[in-house]
Amino acid sequence: MNISKTILYQIKQLRLKNRLSQYDIAEKICVSQPVYSKLETGKTALDIDQLIRIAEALGVNFLDLISPDSNKPQLSDQFSTLLNGIQQQQQQQQQLEISKQLFLVQQQVSQEIQDLKESIIRTTRDS
Repeated sequence: MNISKTILYQIKQLRLKNRLSQYDIAEKICVSQPVYSKLETGKTALDIDQLIRIAEALGVNFLDLISPDSNKPQLSDQFSTLLNGIQQQQQQQQQLEISKQLFLVQQQVSQEIQDLKESIIRTTRDS
């Protein structure tokens, strides 16, 4: 069983064990039941944020979703490596977005300063 199928299997088994419906989990993670169904069946790929929210809704650590206990050490290492890569990419994307926003704010402030200088010059000339 590959990691994706293992995760989906664990999610479904934990949901059933806790006697929760797809609707119950969907409500807890703030998606519709059809969207959750697609996540649980693998028709839509899970992202790390969704995986963490699902784990929380099931009352488990997200690492508990990745495999049965017998395979956990091997898959945990693989998943941890994957998770670290995803987290680094997310941090890089966030930093890039912050840099873009900062650049736009700096441009806006520079333009406002320039406009203010021009206004002061005009006011001084007109006086």
